[in-house]
Amino acid sequence: AHSTGPFSKWKSNDKRSEPQRREFLGKLCDALVQFSIHSFGFVVSKNLYEACVPEFMREEMGSAYTFLARWCLASIGVWGADVRHAQPINVIFERGQPQNRIRMQHNILLANERARKEFRIGELTFLDKYDKGDPQQTVVQLQGADLVAYELVKNESDRRFKSIFRMRYPMRRLSKIPHTWNILTEVNLIREVAEWKRIRDYAVSQAVYPKL
Repeated sequence: AHSTGPFSKWKSNDKRSEPQRREFLGKLCDALVQFSIHSFGFVVSKNLYEACVPEFMREEMGSAYTFLARWCLASIGVWGADVRHAQPINVIFERGQPQNRIRMQHNILLANERARKEFRIGELTFLDKYDKGDPQQTVVQLQGADLVAYELVKNESDRRFKSIFRMRYPMRRLSKIPHTWNILTEVNLIREVAEWKRIRDYAVSQAVYPKL
């Protein structure tokens, strides 16, 4: 994406390498399509997040990114129920993200027995996309998740600011993966705030929340 290292030639102004770049990107997308079971991706406007989520909850929940992380955890659980996946589902986030806030959301779901079972909450791990010193800490698949996230944000932006919307090339390829992709609305946020408060209050009543 940054045209560095072996891809530095892609920076050429005359676009001579554009056919190579598109072919390479296409192969990456095809690999994702071939080896992915399901794709999850969500976008929310920062302004909408701040307008719909009370300030005290934003202080505890963190940024819109953390909010979406929790949304992903719950959505994966809903998918697990739909496909009758009985076991808890482990998840990996990229190291360096707001780990404490994400872990707090994960622990709140774990603390509520109904939520834990309903959303099939398993283990939460933070690893690197690439670690020269320790290959065991490398999760290349996170780069695929990056591509999905970038394309969702780009497509959402294009949809809002262009009179004629055309889905970008990578997203057209990636849409072959069974997926749950959504742009969250005000209604989504209001409902999620109510659900989060209910689960949080339960964690507090069980004397779990202060220890998170």
